[in-house]
Amino acid sequence: MVLKTLAFVVESLVVCGLYVTSYLIRPIPFFSMYGCLLLLFFLIQAMSSYLNHRKNKTLIGSLSPSRKKSIRLLVVGHREKKEYWIRCLESIRTIPKTNVHGIYIIIDGNEPDDYYMYHLAREYLHGVPHVQTYMVEKRGKRGLLSMGFKYIRNDLVLEYGSKILRETWPLVVVVDSDTELEPESLLRLEEVMADPNNGCATGVLRIYNTQDGLLPKMIATRYQYAFTIERACLSYFGCMTCCSGPLSIYRVCALHDEILERFATQTVYGELCEPGDDRHLTNLIMAQGYRSRQTSLAVAATEAPAEMRRFLLQQLRWSRSFFREVYWQLKCLEHHSWFLGIATVYELFFPFMILCWLCVLLYLPHDYLLYTEAIAVAFGIIVLRTLFMFVQSRDPLLWYNLLYLPMYFIFLLPIKIYAAGTARDSSWVTPDRSGLTRVMPPYLFFFLFIGAWQLVLLFGILVTGLHWAHVW
Repeated sequence: MVLKTLAFVVESLVVCGLYVTSYLIRPIPFFSMYGCLLLLFFLIQAMSSYLNHRKNKTLIGSLSPSRKKSIRLLVVGHREKKEYWIRCLESIRTIPKTNVHGIYIIIDGNEPDDYYMYHLAREYLHGVPHVQTYMVEKRGKRGLLSMGFKYIRNDLVLEYGSKILRETWPLVVVVDSDTELEPESLLRLEEVMADPNNGCATGVLRIYNTQDGLLPKMIATRYQYAFTIERACLSYFGCMTCCSGPLSIYRVCALHDEILERFATQTVYGELCEPGDDRHLTNLIMAQGYRSRQTSLAVAATEAPAEMRRFLLQQLRWSRSFFREVYWQLKCLEHHSWFLGIATVYELFFPFMILCWLCVLLYLPHDYLLYTEAIAVAFGIIVLRTLFMFVQSRDPLLWYNLLYLPMYFIFLLPIKIYAAGTARDSSWVTPDRSGLTRVMPPYLFFFLFIGAWQLVLLFGILVTGLHWAHVW
């Protein structure tokens, strides 16, 4: 039962060994065994994501009439920006109700500043059948989700009897309060979940505020790569590691009391953990042996940060969640494809290998061909990824993905390093979007760390420049 876990250890050692030898053995320029391994990994991602998309297309129209009205929709939110909350509510009105039998809206907070969400929900969903709206004492997103899942389970028992909790067909779709659903998104998710071995699934997120500046445009292209390539690849092997919070679907029978208790009470060094709810719930379901899927045919839109400070804090929260969840991801290895171990090795070690590569490149003297090679390889990889996405969708916005290269080296790489060292900090970091709550914990040291990293880069470039000035 530990074969795949041992394979993970061997894979880690092999990758680290090939990485080290790439500095020592370079028979020809632009070639190393480690680089070839990364190229092979990308080709596997590209091919398997294509096969995943093709498989999902074959599922269109495959649901039998007996599966109609098997979905409950759960919407959770806290002091959402009114514009985004209205977008969410209007999109709920447009989804076909043939496969939705119950809409549950739970608002996190029952203070005067929270009532606007309740009133807007009652206004925009007036006349929509089977809508239940709740305001509860503030308990965080995990508390809301756990409460919502229990409400849905209780209603299912009242309607169908206790046997329903052991059946495979009842499903619950979870969306955030800033999510704008496309009309067929829920139906596409339900088609994926027709396979009883699938315990959860997610769709694809788009960004609806790309007009707010350059940053949302770049984030939109990054989302496209993450969902249509990275997650679609893992989905093909049945081990997609994060059902996204803004749009995901779960099998009710996988959300039993023990799982919900572990989900709501996850701790980090003895303290309750709130961030990373989507990734942790996915891991808990995968650890039961269920498959986790993604379909690019289920589309929803969400908001992306337009301010750099908020974007950096969001990335810090997500990166910390990843490092905290590695342990739980490793616990899923024995239940899933061998590819899960390979993907985990890549996700875990890649930032640190890039860090070493940059330090060696900038602070040790090299032949000018090595610098040419480094620039060409880094730029070539980002161009190859962008071209692959562009061929698929022909969206001109995708060329903003080229900006991800400098963004990664200047901001995202140090965030990953900082997150790895501060993973025990489970504070939410980013504030709500309503504008009502403006209190944010001080993160002076975090921004000082980012600034120090940028000085390290600048000083390294200076050292390299002085070296070549001396050589010439």
